[in-house]
Amino acid sequence: DWSSDVCSSNLFGRFSATAVWWMTSPGFPNLSGRGASAATSDAAKKSAGSHGKNFPNERAAPERNAPERLRKRLFAPAAFTTPDSPAERLLLSRFGLYSQHDEDGLVLATLKLAGMRTRRFVEIGSGPNGGNSGFLAAELGWQGLMIDGDPGCIKRVTARFATCPRVQPIQVRLRADTVNDVIRPHFTGEVDLLSIDIDGNDYWILEALTVISPRVIVAEYNSFFGPDLRATIPYDPDFTRATGAGVRTLFYGASLEALAFLLAGRNYRLILTDPTGTNAIFVRNDLAVSELPGDRKSTRLNSS
Repeated sequence: DWSSDVCSSNLFGRFSATAVWWMTSPGFPNLSGRGASAATSDAAKKSAGSHGKNFPNERAAPERNAPERLRKRLFAPAAFTTPDSPAERLLLSRFGLYSQHDEDGLVLATLKLAGMRTRRFVEIGSGPNGGNSGFLAAELGWQGLMIDGDPGCIKRVTARFATCPRVQPIQVRLRADTVNDVIRPHFTGEVDLLSIDIDGNDYWILEALTVISPRVIVAEYNSFFGPDLRATIPYDPDFTRATGAGVRTLFYGASLEALAFLLAGRNYRLILTDPTGTNAIFVRNDLAVSELPGDRKSTRLNSS
């Protein structure tokens, strides 16, 4: 029951408020037909210099069947065509309340298929908004760790999730030799979600992390490496992406191929990446095999 144990806000109320704002905003069409084109008509006439000559229907009676025509278009069979690809079907579920690129919806849809057992998460690189776990924590009452090395981010996360007692913010700069020691006092064994986004030693932290067994992993990758190169930065516990004067280096993190190769060796398969080419979603091979086929054999990833 996802609606139980909600701690700080009502998801459906927020969606409703958004819908009302959208439908009442100046740019939303007037479905009653009264004055629907007034704002655009004046601008278009001024631009064209036509003084109304190209708008013969401007004073015509409003179109009474506009809502009916819209209803037919929205509920036409073509509007509900189901894509053949499981990844495409997942993409239809994307939305974002806390995440950067609609990962909230992607993660929730993936978890629904992979199964939710513990309602626990580990977020490495939470940023100020809770990363890819913020929605699960605030809207669905999940328990988890939000880890970040930036004191400012942890201060904001602590304030933002103050009404969520099951969320534990941790301010620490993770190292490959300490990541298990940081997580072990809180969780061991299976968790439903691991998310990592630290713009640095992501590959090396994932490689070292053994104390938990996530059902689903969301990992940010560096798309500047390209889709085929298996690459990562050398391990440096003091690495920072910032190079001074507000500039951030493009040499950070790991490529998608490198992360997929690493996780294939841990019995995970790549399901999809978000449309912006920022995050990749992996599912453990024993879960949702028919619903999320992915690349279970990983023959390409394991080739030399």
